[in-house]
Amino acid sequence: MAYGIRMAVSEMAQMRALEMTRREPRERLTKAIDAVDTVLDRLEELNLDERSRLPETADVRIALALKSVPVELRPALSQRESIRRLMNDLYRAQERLMALRSGPEWEWLRETDCELPDSA
Repeated sequence: MAYGIRMAVSEMAQMRALEMTRREPRERLTKAIDAVDTVLDRLEELNLDERSRLPETADVRIALALKSVPVELRPALSQRESIRRLMNDLYRAQERLMALRSGPEWEWLRETDCELPDSA
């Protein structure tokens, strides 16, 4: 009887570990999406204040905020960067992150330039 209980407990532990392994990438993607949202909110404030370029220290702060975003999706930062251009780059990165989080049924979004397919 004790052997059966130990086996059941062992199986449950393995199932929990497997679930954590499956959930971990999705949670990392969610964290990256949230980071992009935070930066976009701040950039939108600057845009509404009619700023056209990033402030001097913004590139460092943005880089720190986006450290959870995969390197290949991070936009290049420069003080000369147009706020609107950076926002567009971040929206594209966020769309790709969301597609990755959503799984294979959104594979088409990774393969295109984030354009919706024709709905003829």
